[in-house]
Amino acid sequence: MPANPAERLLLLVAAGLFALAVLLMLLPWGGDPGPGRFPLVATVPPTDNAAGRDVAADSAVALARPLFAQNRRPPDIAASGPAELPRLAGVIVGGGTPPKAIFAATGDDKPPVLGIGQSIAGHTLRAITPNGVTLDNGTVLHPTFATGADGAAPAAPPAGLPTMFTTAPHMPGMPLPFGGTRPGIRPPN
Repeated sequence: MPANPAERLLLLVAAGLFALAVLLMLLPWGGDPGPGRFPLVATVPPTDNAAGRDVAADSAVALARPLFAQNRRPPDIAASGPAELPRLAGVIVGGGTPPKAIFAATGDDKPPVLGIGQSIAGHTLRAITPNGVTLDNGTVLHPTFATGADGAAPAAPPAGLPTMFTTAPHMPGMPLPFGGTRPGIRPPN
């Protein structure tokens, strides 16, 4: 550090001029920004309504709908897919074996157990996951439980069976076969 006050003043003025030069280089100036530099504010040209519809009227119709009405429900989704397909009764995934899909038996026949690439009712199985089966046309079948002739749910398993025989361990929130539950999931009450 210079001991002379004149040298200090000269050094202070030089530092100030350097700071001013850096500031002027960073601030944008009017006119053409030059090649390789971008303007700070981009302008978007106005566009015509591409659909040719009155946006204000469409917005008014949408806003007039009741958002939380009790009768406002999503459309029903068919759980079993097309009507001609048999019901998917279950899937077998894991255990070192290729995945299999078990379909409901028709009549007194044995239930068909199929693997990937096999066909049923004119559709080929493309993928089998723990949550369902994907067919060649993109339809996803989910396992559904059988109901009785009167529409009642199937009978409950006999009392006294261990938990591993009465619940599916892959279902979230269900007890695991050897005790405990999945981390972060409480068992049902």
